[in-house]
Amino acid sequence: MDATSSLDHQGLEVLTPEECWDLIRHAPVGRVAFTATGQPTIIPVNHAVLGHRIVMRTARGALLHQAVMNRPIAFEVDGFDPEARTGWSVLVQGLVEPALDLDADQLGLAPWADAVERDQIVVLWPEDVNGRRIVRVDG
Repeated sequence: MDATSSLDHQGLEVLTPEECWDLIRHAPVGRVAFTATGQPTIIPVNHAVLGHRIVMRTARGALLHQAVMNRPIAFEVDGFDPEARTGWSVLVQGLVEPALDLDADQLGLAPWADAVERDQIVVLWPEDVNGRRIVRVDG
């Protein structure tokens, strides 16, 4: 933590938007949260960052349905070091929509799970991006 960092009411370092985007870019996997059939749903996804948008590859199903219905979702990435008891988390909230004009292969966005074809591209348009980092004050 540097002299310009701020802490929230729980003593966590508040990350700047650019720190958040840098962490998102370097996180190999994130999690998408949304409501499907009236129930909270969270799924892991690999992703790419294009400007300040998050691009994901998906199959026809719940996430694509959220995109078509223009419903809000949340996207979260994090990292931690259990030995040092440090970590960080970034949360992005916004709307997701189908992206017919993007080439996932050009973005380096290959699906990790390939049992089902993931030929649909969706883009998360952020409305809010925020992050926190655990700051250790004891040596």
